[in-house]
Amino acid sequence: MRTARTPKGIQVVYWARGAGPLGVIFQHGWASVGAHYDALREHLPEEGRTFVTLDLAGHGSSSDAADAHSVESYSAQLLAVADAVGFERFVTVGHSMGAKFCQYLRIIAPQRLIGQVALAPMPASATRQAANEGEIEQFASLAGNPAALAQVLSRIVTRPVAPEVLQKWVANAARISKDVLAASMRAYSREDFAARLPRSAPPTLVIAGNQDPIYPSNSVLEHTRRETPGAVFRSFDCGHDPPNELPREVALLIDGFLAGLNAGTTSK
Repeated sequence: MRTARTPKGIQVVYWARGAGPLGVIFQHGWASVGAHYDALREHLPEEGRTFVTLDLAGHGSSSDAADAHSVESYSAQLLAVADAVGFERFVTVGHSMGAKFCQYLRIIAPQRLIGQVALAPMPASATRQAANEGEIEQFASLAGNPAALAQVLSRIVTRPVAPEVLQKWVANAARISKDVLAASMRAYSREDFAARLPRSAPPTLVIAGNQDPIYPSNSVLEHTRRETPGAVFRSFDCGHDPPNELPREVALLIDGFLAGLNAGTTSK
């Protein structure tokens, strides 16, 4: 476990595995932490790569701050980790809201992106889900309630998830405060930067779930075509958590995508 510091003083905890020249940074989704990718990374070869996971502010072991929960701040946290590890350029892997926040890097740091992987991604535009304060308050009130969070999380997957994975997911989610759960929901549902996205994008792989109750594959394909023309799109018969519902299959796609990136392009 290591720590990076943002320009505003947020202490972001991260973990690094491997020592290869291609840097890959994983950013988690709502009510989650960097460990959300553990099952997926077990199937990803480390040769030639350095894999980095992080806990966003107020999640897991990272510190919190009043202004830590916005697209701009979450992106700054990822960049702080990239700087701490020594990545001049890197690949991002983002799940759900994490994919949305990673996409913002196309605006503020496009020169640092080698490629991007988006798993069940939320669009860069504002969303209809959890956009009003009543719904945000309802979901945030689940903070500290493992049983209630387990019910919510189990409803967004359509394939069996290993019990130990679900238990760890719930335990980590239950430790996130009500304020952080609410603030992160406001960030992903209300912030809209779609019109600011540049026309060009780095090589991008998008993976969606056909049975996703939040963003089914047809919805993801629609906003992918609008926001990231030229992205490679793949879908599975799963819900909103492809990396844990089908970790081996998703890892195979990501492994092939990483292998296909310019072999001469390194991150350090």
